[in-house]
Amino acid sequence: MQPRTPPDTVAESFSQLLFGALTFRAYAAAVRLGIPDAVGDTSHRADELAAVLGADEHRLRRLLRALVALGVLRHTDDGRFALTAAGAGLRADDPTGTRGLVAFFGHPLMWRTFGALERSVREGTPAFTAVTGRGFFEYFAEDPSFAQSYHEGLHWGTEMTAPLIGMSRDWSDSRRIHDIGGGDGALLTALLAAHPYAHGIVQDSAEALEGLPANIRRHGVDGRCSAVPGDFLTEVPAGGDTYLLKNVLHEWGDDDCVRILGNCRTAMAEGARVLIVATLLPEPGPADGDQEAFTYAVLSDLLLMSASHGERTLAEYERLCAAAGLRITRVSPVPHLPNDNVIEAVAA
Repeated sequence: MQPRTPPDTVAESFSQLLFGALTFRAYAAAVRLGIPDAVGDTSHRADELAAVLGADEHRLRRLLRALVALGVLRHTDDGRFALTAAGAGLRADDPTGTRGLVAFFGHPLMWRTFGALERSVREGTPAFTAVTGRGFFEYFAEDPSFAQSYHEGLHWGTEMTAPLIGMSRDWSDSRRIHDIGGGDGALLTALLAAHPYAHGIVQDSAEALEGLPANIRRHGVDGRCSAVPGDFLTEVPAGGDTYLLKNVLHEWGDDDCVRILGNCRTAMAEGARVLIVATLLPEPGPADGDQEAFTYAVLSDLLLMSASHGERTLAEYERLCAAAGLRITRVSPVPHLPNDNVIEAVAA
């Protein structure tokens, strides 16, 4: 007979789950209301912030009090509110870009999407499609502000991981890098800055590429990086020796992935490679090894499954590559990122 879990332990676990969700909602509300930017480098009373933000003073004060408890704000001796070092990281001008990630995942539409997880599991369709009646990227045309929030979050997520991806392999054999679905080129421009012998192309939608010129200037890679607007489901630029797909395939179903990989195979120069940067799911079965890494992978899968497709196992990537005329030759872990890998494939 299994021992019963003490009620107070169950209650404690439930509180952690509930308050964990509320913690993120408080962060998201702070960012979307503009609290960190309104506070800035000084301190303010709640009524002053309410006037600036156009918010209800009573409810804003309660949110500010919660943000103090969460370490985002601090009380000054005269009862005003000021940013902590952690709170300053949520400002629009903070170089870590945490604000962009919080703003996107805290977007009301994303929370409606997460709320439809049960429906997604029952019906076998992405939760985002169940909520909006549209595919994730198809919806961008209907809501440009949501698309902008996505691209900003994607940019800052890539900014944080680009140096680690650069450490994951020897890039000396990559002279012509084509970053497929590379958005504003945050990854490619960082790689080109670290490897001055290389040139590159970023292919994505015209909207996603709007931030590329700024990244080219910031990394000092003028003349070595260019944009190619286009649909990688149709074709990709030819002649590259390295085709980079960072967090692209997990947003598409198997048939589309085979099409994307097949387009890369067709466009590849002789001796070229495809590099798939992705979180790898563990194979089905009991968790083996790092429990934290296992949890990260499966929760990342649920996150992606809500919006589009989801993460895959290495065996699943092997099947997709084989169907596209490619074979996987190497899997290199990305330092300090649980379960993230650079999967290298060449012509079969």
